[in-house]
Amino acid sequence: MYVHAYTLYSAVRPFGCSFILGSYDKDDGPQLYMVDPSGISYGYWGCAIGKAKQAAKTEIEKLQMKEMTCRELVKEVAKIVFKIKHNLRVFKIKHNLRVFKIKQLQQSF
Repeated sequence: MYVHAYTLYSAVRPFGCSFILGSYDKDDGPQLYMVDPSGISYGYWGCAIGKAKQAAKTEIEKLQMKEMTCRELVKEVAKIVFKIKHNLRVFKIKHNLRVFKIKQLQQSF
């Protein structure tokens, strides 16, 4: 994979953070990947990164994702984010969670 190739040489060493990448295509449908700073990537049904990732993963595992619509999943993700944020007492960064419709995003580009 492209990301892994960049971890092999010190001059182009790694991206320095974990990130979650979502995509969609006609053949495979929706896909979700998480990439570690080492360049290793895995596909997931649901994943979390950051300070409270274990608590978020626990909540994600409770969801019946195959039986839910995209709209229902977006609502559940928002609930998980706010539930986890509320439980972190040392959380100092102000969250600004926005959910956009596809038409709104298409107008931006």
